[in-house]
Amino acid sequence: MNLHSLTKNYLTAWNKRNKDAFEQLFAEDIALKDWEIEVDGKASVIGANANIWEAVPDIHILIMHIGVCEEQNKTYAEIMVTSTQENLNLKVIDVIKFNNDGKIKSVDAYKQ
Repeated sequence: MNLHSLTKNYLTAWNKRNKDAFEQLFAEDIALKDWEIEVDGKASVIGANANIWEAVPDIHILIMHIGVCEEQNKTYAEIMVTSTQENLNLKVIDVIKFNNDGKIKSVDAYKQ
């Protein structure tokens, strides 16, 4: 299981607003937590992301660095979240945990 590639696939799917890819990438019991929301379950996490895309249509993620911790099935993605519409340039660290099947089981996002 290549956690770096799985993380890159997730972030690419996010930028493409690809809900079908999320269906494949997420575990059923995925949890998403950031500084504004906390949701559990695949449908809720996909819905929370869809709400962001709807509210800020030009939002985009730039991948700055992805670090991998194989022992804990976890990656750390340093990203820049940008939006011209919202005048946004926000540095974020995503901590992404995977289950043993290579599905994302949690995403914890922290503002830098």
